[in-house]
Amino acid sequence: MCDKLPYSNPRIDKCLIKEIEEINEIGLYRTILSCCGHNKYAKTIVVKERSTGRILEYFTKIELKPKKRNRYYKRDPEGYYYIPEIPFITMSEAIKNLREHTEKMREQRRKRNEEEYRELEKRIEE
Repeated sequence: MCDKLPYSNPRIDKCLIKEIEEINEIGLYRTILSCCGHNKYAKTIVVKERSTGRILEYFTKIELKPKKRNRYYKRDPEGYYYIPEIPFITMSEAIKNLREHTEKMREQRRKRNEEEYRELEKRIEE
């Protein structure tokens, strides 16, 4: 986890860059917002499902209602941000959820690629 910066920072927390790049690369979601929790809250990544447009918290799969200007995070008295709809989960639970979901996303992408390849082979044969 990253150190909390003393100001509002629009950049991605350094410790989440790799995960966010992977989520975006797989292509099922578009990342909207994120926060690593800074050792106070669980890390969260707000994503938009490309196929349905649903807004979800990536690790818990809790669906969030669309909000104006993507204001999903609240600031606590110490200046840390959290999503009130997301229950606190341990880091090991978050990692387990991430691994399971990432594997599922990879499998879906593999199947989609195989289908596209078969379709291309059919076109070539014609």
